[in-house]
Amino acid sequence: MNVNNGAQQYTECLSAADEDAAVPVTPVCRYLYTDDVVHIFVEAPGANRYNVSVTVNTYTEPIELVINAVVHRQYRLDRRYFARIQMHGYDYTIENSNYDVSNGEIHFWSPYKLIAPQP
Repeated sequence: MNVNNGAQQYTECLSAADEDAAVPVTPVCRYLYTDDVVHIFVEAPGANRYNVSVTVNTYTEPIELVINAVVHRQYRLDRRYFARIQMHGYDYTIENSNYDVSNGEIHFWSPYKLIAPQP
């Protein structure tokens, strides 16, 4: 992934299994950089701030942002969403991350620091 501060860059999430109650749904996912903040948007129909939990795993090489969302649905099985974005080519430090959910879309953002190009 090329870092181009101030420019919008979008990607679909890496593929996952077909939709199934026991298998995470592959959501539509995009990301962009604005100055020194990375923004990730994950479409998750039925999601709102109260029925979604999000975790981000940054402990992989190269760094990989993983968003797991669980939409709790009354009288039906929970729907799980899984988004994964690899940050190719550079080492990053993600700090002070946060997220919000609005109109069925999860918005994750975090300032990041470019450490150094990977060899």
